[in-house]
Amino acid sequence: MGVGDSAGTVLTRRAIDDVRARIGDEYPAKPWWRVATADAIRHYAEGYGDVNPLFTDPEYGATTRNRAQVAPPTFLYCGLSAGGSTGGVGLPGAFALHAQDEWIWYRPTPEGTHLRGVQRLTSVEEKDSKWAGRVVHQVLSTEFSDDNGEPLAVYRALVVRGDRGAARGSGKYEPKGYVPTRYTEAELKRIAADYDAETIRGNEPRYWEDVHPGQSLGHVVKGPLAVRDIICWWMGRGAPLLKAFRHWNNYVAEHPGIAIVDPDTNVADTPEAAHYDERLARRSGVAARYDVGALRTAWCQHLLTNWCGDDGTVQSIRVRFYRPNYVGSTSWVRGTVEAKSVEHGAHLVTCALEVKDERDNLHTSATAVVRLPSRAGA
Repeated sequence: MGVGDSAGTVLTRRAIDDVRARIGDEYPAKPWWRVATADAIRHYAEGYGDVNPLFTDPEYGATTRNRAQVAPPTFLYCGLSAGGSTGGVGLPGAFALHAQDEWIWYRPTPEGTHLRGVQRLTSVEEKDSKWAGRVVHQVLSTEFSDDNGEPLAVYRALVVRGDRGAARGSGKYEPKGYVPTRYTEAELKRIAADYDAETIRGNEPRYWEDVHPGQSLGHVVKGPLAVRDIICWWMGRGAPLLKAFRHWNNYVAEHPGIAIVDPDTNVADTPEAAHYDERLARRSGVAARYDVGALRTAWCQHLLTNWCGDDGTVQSIRVRFYRPNYVGSTSWVRGTVEAKSVEHGAHLVTCALEVKDERDNLHTSATAVVRLPSRAGA
């Protein structure tokens, strides 16, 4: 049985051909929350640090144009995160790096919505990389709808699959001499002040006519990142490969090669453990414990929903992840307005976002389209 820390390659020609043959196959998405209850929505929002009452307070939601508490747009991650192929399809034992997210939302998800999803593998490409030599790029597409069949969103994730042994040897994400930041009291006070300075537009409409290219979207701050934060994210969003006791035993039996073997105990552990166990992170070629890509997409959405207010809607976003974001780092999400347009009567704003850490390293960027209300009433 192959294991996740195998020294030999798992990206064999046969394995790649087998997974390529699965392009177009449909998989029912396995939801962490089957229904967008008020509590499920609140737990999700708290999992990425959002206090917006639109997402956390049913009584407030009832006063808005939706007449109900609504879920953050990225809540639909919960519609496929109870297991399955969120980390890639096939290639058991291959490490998965989340490289890009793309969301297109058709309408909000109000409290009480039943989540349904169908996932497909849409693309498999072999590429050369500095990270792990030959790698496989997989694109997974999920279509979400409610229990009436009305479409909610489409989600596409690009995942890069590589051999752990080759990743360890490259050193790309394990820079020599990496040392976590030790913050001064002044730096910690600055972070606390930036939390306090976060602005939620709320029920004051942000009209399209009042927005101009170059305008700042403000900021949200996230950190210093702790394992606690990652756990809270998984509690709200779900962790596909974190399973307990008999559930884990059965899952490993059904999916040979899925586990990383702990070198000290010879016990099979979840691939998710690389996010919170530094030894297993290093066995995957990463310098330290690190966050989850989808969490950063939620951070970008957090800034956008703060900025656009209750009457605005985030219609789409494309997020690119350039490098792991390590435990102990602090991230600032900032953005600006790039352009305005009117399409089919919708007043749209294109925004550019960047996420940098306390060392001014850019680890994430995004482009998003937001629909705003117009003073003309459209």
